[in-house]
Amino acid sequence: KDYYVYLIIFVLILIVLISFYYSKKIAKPLLQINDTTKKIAGLDFSETIPITTKDEIGDLSQNINTLSKALHSHIHQLQQDIEKEKQLENTRKEFIAGVSHELKTPLSIMKSCISILEDGVASNK
Repeated sequence: KDYYVYLIIFVLILIVLISFYYSKKIAKPLLQINDTTKKIAGLDFSETIPITTKDEIGDLSQNINTLSKALHSHIHQLQQDIEKEKQLENTRKEFIAGVSHELKTPLSIMKSCISILEDGVASNK
């Protein structure tokens, strides 16, 4: 009888130890994936997830790393496009200001001439 009690206690302890081992083995990579995805959500692409297994967790890690690289690349491209658009907008504003100035000068001269002619014509009558 005592033999069975000790055997049951031993098996229960063994089951608990194996459960802790596998829970750590599964939980640690998931926690690391969670931390990295939080950083990616905050637009910090400096960290990648190390791929240590070839199971579903390894596949998930690889996919998240690929997604992170793609997002970083697209965001960088968008920032470059925004800079180009800002430069084009500044160039357009400078062009419009230059054209406006160039048009105002002859119009002002013509307006002055017309005013002089009107004054001259009015004084001759």
